[in-house]
Amino acid sequence: MKKKLIFSIFVNIFLLTTTCTLQAQSQTVPAYVTDEIVISADGYGKPLTSTTGGIGILTSEDIMKTGPVSISDALQGVTGVYKSSDSGWGSEISIRGTGRDKVVMLIDGSRMNTSTDIGAQFGTLNPASVMRVEVLKGPISSLYGSGSVGGVVNIYTRTGEFPEEAGFKSGLNISYEDNQSGKNVYGFTSYNNRSFYLFGSGSYREHDNYSDGDGHEVDNSGFNDAEGVVNMGFKPAPGHTVELRSQYYEGRDIGIPGARDSVPLTASKAEYEKIRRALGSIDYKLTPGSSLWVDSKLHLYWMYLNREVCIENYPAKIQPGSDNSTTGLQWINTLLLGNNRLVAGADSWIRTIETWRKKTNTLNGTSIEETPVPDAYYLSSGIYFEDEMKLGDLTLNLGGRFDSIRVSNEKSDNYEKENVNDYSWNGHAGANYMFTKEFSTAILAASGYRAASLEERYKYIALGGGVEKWGDPELKPERSWFFEYSLHYKNRFLKANSSAYLNKLKDLIAEEQISSSEYRLKNIDKARIWGVEYDIAVKFLEKCEIYNNLSYVRVEDSKNDEDLPSIAPLRVVTGIKINFPYGISCFTDGTWTSAQKRVPDNMSGSESWFRIDAGADVKFNVAGSENRLYITCVNLLDEEYYDYLSVSQSGYLFNEPGRTVKCGYSVIF
Repeated sequence: MKKKLIFSIFVNIFLLTTTCTLQAQSQTVPAYVTDEIVISADGYGKPLTSTTGGIGILTSEDIMKTGPVSISDALQGVTGVYKSSDSGWGSEISIRGTGRDKVVMLIDGSRMNTSTDIGAQFGTLNPASVMRVEVLKGPISSLYGSGSVGGVVNIYTRTGEFPEEAGFKSGLNISYEDNQSGKNVYGFTSYNNRSFYLFGSGSYREHDNYSDGDGHEVDNSGFNDAEGVVNMGFKPAPGHTVELRSQYYEGRDIGIPGARDSVPLTASKAEYEKIRRALGSIDYKLTPGSSLWVDSKLHLYWMYLNREVCIENYPAKIQPGSDNSTTGLQWINTLLLGNNRLVAGADSWIRTIETWRKKTNTLNGTSIEETPVPDAYYLSSGIYFEDEMKLGDLTLNLGGRFDSIRVSNEKSDNYEKENVNDYSWNGHAGANYMFTKEFSTAILAASGYRAASLEERYKYIALGGGVEKWGDPELKPERSWFFEYSLHYKNRFLKANSSAYLNKLKDLIAEEQISSSEYRLKNIDKARIWGVEYDIAVKFLEKCEIYNNLSYVRVEDSKNDEDLPSIAPLRVVTGIKINFPYGISCFTDGTWTSAQKRVPDNMSGSESWFRIDAGADVKFNVAGSENRLYITCVNLLDEEYYDYLSVSQSGYLFNEPGRTVKCGYSVIF
């Protein structure tokens, strides 16, 4: 592994040397595309290099580079973002050392809430349907409220358009892969004009178990799913836009081999027998044409997630399930006040949950039914603002929000009926300074919070032998104090970003042992997270790009002065992309991850690993259609490895896929 680290250092030196050489090259060197526009940070489009706080952006081309099973696979291309796997299908993500319930997930601006014991969010989207993903790294925006202490992932799916020229637009993407063998089909069609569009899409995926790099089949790692979308948009009058979205997803027989923090180690199988997600939303945008009042937007949505799990732990068959529903309304306004751009509004969302668990003795057929979490709801209502002020080359950004939270539950065998009221707040202050048109720097201080989930408040698990685990309805919100400094540089042939950050967390929710037979969740822990990251890309010889990035995060329990679990090790990615004549291109990149030995005493660490991915495609036009043939190979060297974040607290782990070849064809016409 020392050779691989030396190789990475050599590439960094080569990149810097190439940069200096290119300074003397001709003006014909092609420019990078215009600075990326980010929407999620402040509620309106602004250049990425003028924002404060870490932000990652993935385009549809980035996402489909290796034909990922899940969006979380593609998100590993963003510095500071790691995959946290329960299975190939059901991976969650960790952003700079925080993940799962500390990360807000949005689909087309609609908040998705779910039980957090087994990953069930990112798998419910076909990556082929996604046009763009924006990742906010930390509590850097005041628009999102509870849960954003780790960050926000806002996923934008494909939909219709309002073009100047009316017409139909359709597309098809079909692919096949040999490891976790199966097929993927995605198609869409739409009619679009200046005042109306109608869009529809559908997808189907079917995959068997995969094999690791040593040729061993990973049991219970296959999945089957399908998704359908119907969207409509229209402009009833100048300055008025209405868009309606509907999505339905259903997956069956989805294996979850790595969910061993929630599944007994003795279990022979755990899977989603069925998982369903539905989304309905209405967006209304008013653009009054005023020099003061830029626009006003209303977003009303309903998100539903049904989970039906089956755990086989002979002689018991355990079937837990839940219905999660989130209904929300967001109102956001943009105003121009001299040198100030003010974004202000209010939002409110309510999550309801209903759970059940059936235990069956397969020897005699007897069964009992339980309610793990009582029927309950979580209501959050808040007001917020984001103010940006330009003072020449200096841009100041201030933001804040105040939230009222109400939680209520029905009486159950384990909890009395109770109403809990709480209040919390977010806030940030940042500055961005442009030294030149190419070079800028930014600094940010922020504070965010995460209120306890319904599962944490009302948990009850009987582990056997009289041992019980309980929640606490009176849990306080976790609090984050966040600081970041960043540098950005971009010109015709070079783009580079780097940042250093510190995130101090207090009142973290953790288990406290009350007696030999009782554990309860309490606000007892503190943590300190710090890290550095950079990404750099150099374009030269008109057709070639070399890129390199590094992500490093360190986390400590600052109360007990010890390491915390689920913290990803150092990761370095280096690659090259070459564009040839006739629409042909290829890429090769290598990912090196160090060993993770800084773990709690009762947990397993992980070994270092190195993986190479490669791919090639050809793009061509036929009769006005855009065609693409592609082939990719993930884990080209067929290495056997596992991610540290897939190691459960009980020490269980499962390997990542071995060499996987994927080929496909896509067309847009």
